[in-house]
Amino acid sequence: MDVFINQFGHINKSVLPLRFGLRITQTHQSFASLDNEIFDPLGTDRQRGDEKDRGNQHFLGTLSINKEIKSDGQYKCKGRFVIAPPPLDKDLNVVVTAFLDDSENLKNDIATTKHLEGMLKRNRITTQEIIQYLHAAYLDGKLKDSNDIEEILSNEIVPSRIKTDTPISGSDQIIIDSGPAIIDTIDGLDNPVSDYPDHGIKGPLLFKPLTLNPSIRFSYVMADAYVIDAGQANGRVWAKVINSKGNVQVLESFSARSHLLHHHTKTAEYLSSRIGERAFMAICVSDKYNGVLAESVTSIALDLMRT
Repeated sequence: MDVFINQFGHINKSVLPLRFGLRITQTHQSFASLDNEIFDPLGTDRQRGDEKDRGNQHFLGTLSINKEIKSDGQYKCKGRFVIAPPPLDKDLNVVVTAFLDDSENLKNDIATTKHLEGMLKRNRITTQEIIQYLHAAYLDGKLKDSNDIEEILSNEIVPSRIKTDTPISGSDQIIIDSGPAIIDTIDGLDNPVSDYPDHGIKGPLLFKPLTLNPSIRFSYVMADAYVIDAGQANGRVWAKVINSKGNVQVLESFSARSHLLHHHTKTAEYLSSRIGERAFMAICVSDKYNGVLAESVTSIALDLMRT
């Protein structure tokens, strides 16, 4: 069966990294095949009603994925795969998610990857760290629940990270001192999918005002939005998102200044990693700069969530 793997979906950010220790990075890798597939009617029937309504089906088989260089061969991933029918404008069935063969642990597996997806969204872990530190533990049966993930994060991943001594400006420190309020605001935003059941992760942007130190010059909101695309151009960070009205909109940051370049870089890297998913971002709402992506506040919020 020829299938499609979304390079920008959770299948490639948490599922394949955790269960098979890999992620795809090249466009040609999205076009894969499910070999020796066996339809599993029992697994299909056990799905939630909305999953059945979408036509999702369970198969056992081997997912064959081209390596980064096609001539190097293929990755062979044996397991259980949830396959969705092609979108209206496409021809290939889509790999929704994947498991190892043990159907008895599906609930634990689903809970584990959901926890990882929340960690990725909050910048607490990277996909590469999932591959490097969590994949082997998963295969060894050491990841039974989210507590096991948090333990490895605390004991192995965090100590291994390279420490950087980035200078903190006075204005940055004022925002950092508002950390508890920033985290509280993010916590209040962090369940948008259920608010828009007809749209799922592509639901409209949600936002809440940020209560920061009164000495801060501008006013900001913290937003949770679906990211279509993101990057850097002309000294600004940009993100194409679905806005609060459900329309596509491009947000641009303030212009880069030398002492703010690290904020631009960090924000751009995070938003690029969230393409095809929802992300947190700070947006200025003061009159002169209403709708400007606030890269410094976003960057500091990413550090606060990470620590």
